[in-house]
Amino acid sequence: MPAARTVAIVLALVLASGCSLVVDPLVSDPAVEGADGSGATDSDSDSDSDENAGSVTGLRVFVTNDSWNGNLSGLGATGPEAADQRCLLAAAEAGLNGRFLAWLSDDVRAEQRLPDVGPWLLVGTGDMVFANLEQLAIGPSQAIDRNEYGFRMAPASVWTGTPAAEDAPVPDERCNRWKGTTTIVPNGDRVYQALTGRTSARDASWTEAAFADCTMQAHLYCFEYSP
Repeated sequence: MPAARTVAIVLALVLASGCSLVVDPLVSDPAVEGADGSGATDSDSDSDSDENAGSVTGLRVFVTNDSWNGNLSGLGATGPEAADQRCLLAAAEAGLNGRFLAWLSDDVRAEQRLPDVGPWLLVGTGDMVFANLEQLAIGPSQAIDRNEYGFRMAPASVWTGTPAAEDAPVPDERCNRWKGTTTIVPNGDRVYQALTGRTSARDASWTEAAFADCTMQAHLYCFEYSP
């Protein structure tokens, strides 16, 4: 029997008996509430995580939603500086106030470009990723799998050019210093390569997973730093 007809019959019987009926206006349709009755949705859960992490303060880190080939030139810059501009633009479009640098090595290693010592928390959840600079060489406590909007990303490659060990030299192969994808050689074009990391990793492969052709599309890690 339809719910509306059932309610009408109950009301008629109550009124015929001379009794009064009090309806609680706060009771809502369970179909509108969350499965546990809390009314929370998936997006609410992410927000709650960020708020609940308020006792832990730190800088933020995310992986860009967009991806590019190894020629990162543009936005009035080249090399890591161009990657920095891409991080700043991504953060601004997502409403993240702050300053961000790309995790990318060239003449200077990525961690030496960071003016802060941490900690860094994941955008969207507030989970601890790196407690300090030393942890960068070991691996994140939480995979850097959230973009600037706080949404989880599918596992993907990230341009880094950065070996995990601090004393490891920066590879010569890094997309012609992040300014090209191919070069002309006597037998044809040669595709440059560069070191990449994996967004799903919680070990050293977050920054040192494999070399990839610079014609491939990959993302960037963006680390917040203090003014």
